[in-house]
Amino acid sequence: MADSRNGYPRVLVVSAPPMDGRGGTGVTLANLFSSVPPGQVSQVHLDQGSVDPGRCGSSLLLPSKGSPLEGWIRSRFTHMSRAAHMSPTIVAARPKDAGRARAWASALLDLAPVQLTPATKHWATEHRPDVIYSQLGSIRVLRVVNRLAERLGVPVVPHFMDDWKNTLYSQGELLGVARSELRRQVQAVVDRSPLFLGISAAMVDEYAADFDRPGRAFMNCVADDALSRASVVTPPTVRVLTYVGGLHLERWRSLARLADQLGKIAPEAELRIHAPKEDLQAYQKHFEQRNNVSWGPSLAPQSVHEALAKADVLVHVESWSPEARLYTRLSISTKVPQYLASGRPILAIGPPELASMRYILETGGGEVLSESDTDGLRSFLVDARGRTEMAQLGLTQAKAHHSQSAVSEAFLRTLDEVARGAAG
Repeated sequence: MADSRNGYPRVLVVSAPPMDGRGGTGVTLANLFSSVPPGQVSQVHLDQGSVDPGRCGSSLLLPSKGSPLEGWIRSRFTHMSRAAHMSPTIVAARPKDAGRARAWASALLDLAPVQLTPATKHWATEHRPDVIYSQLGSIRVLRVVNRLAERLGVPVVPHFMDDWKNTLYSQGELLGVARSELRRQVQAVVDRSPLFLGISAAMVDEYAADFDRPGRAFMNCVADDALSRASVVTPPTVRVLTYVGGLHLERWRSLARLADQLGKIAPEAELRIHAPKEDLQAYQKHFEQRNNVSWGPSLAPQSVHEALAKADVLVHVESWSPEARLYTRLSISTKVPQYLASGRPILAIGPPELASMRYILETGGGEVLSESDTDGLRSFLVDARGRTEMAQLGLTQAKAHHSQSAVSEAFLRTLDEVARGAAG
């Protein structure tokens, strides 16, 4: 491998959030890097936060002096957060202006100058990485990746976790300036990359044509000990249907409709929802009149497996709205491999063309239904034999394709191939 001293390539991770194992993307990143010794991993991150030393040997928070433009934007808005694609998202102080103001302010912040100080350049050079890995997701991160790659003279492995390259700044923000700069920076990264990674096979197929580069699919994986403990459990009567995940992108609406259907055809069934705390604050009010909905705790990554094991059926939903489908069409949620590995059947409700729905059908691990298919839902609930077969097929798929040891080793080999110039 690239580092002759210990057989592992030296990897520089560049991202907005620190490697702390939190959130869906953080969990996936931690699992993929589990075969790389922490001493071989360094990180440059743009957001405040602490890096987990068990995942990364050395890290650097990119200094930000803050331009007058940035200061003005921040003074005009009251709340800052990060979207799934790691692009800055602003919530406007005045609700009526929130949509347009959020998009334009986000673009302005993303376009703010990024400088690599002499200390940053020295730190990166001292760590002598063989390859840069990044999930990109914003103009700021793209610029840092390109500048570090140019200075260090090393290749880049970009990993696209959702379809932000087609959706971000696609509504003419800043009269198209933000979109134009995003595309320019993406192309610069691709030019430094012999291959790219995508979250799904569907994404890899589409992007390979866009980039004229080969791609490989890497999604979340599941700890081997969790897979070894998993067993198929499908009781004759479904009493607990569990959903784990976010409620944004109108997923809350799909869950509310499912609760209404269950109330009519399966009054004994409970829809249990585990969602992030911030989503509970925003969306829990929509379920107040639905007595068959219960709220489990917001789950830390290490608690997900236990929560799934308490379910009879696991629920995956995506919205049918055209706007939401633009964001979800090529993505596969962090929880889908976890669902497959649980030994429980999956009830998936959403557009069948989405990558996540197609994957669930391809594995045989669940049923995909439309929101209005009450007969299909009733059949799924009463067919214990069919649910057992789905659970078994899903678990078999997870053991074959989503074990952490196998996936992380394949991920490491990919990084090593790029570092040695053997990929492409």
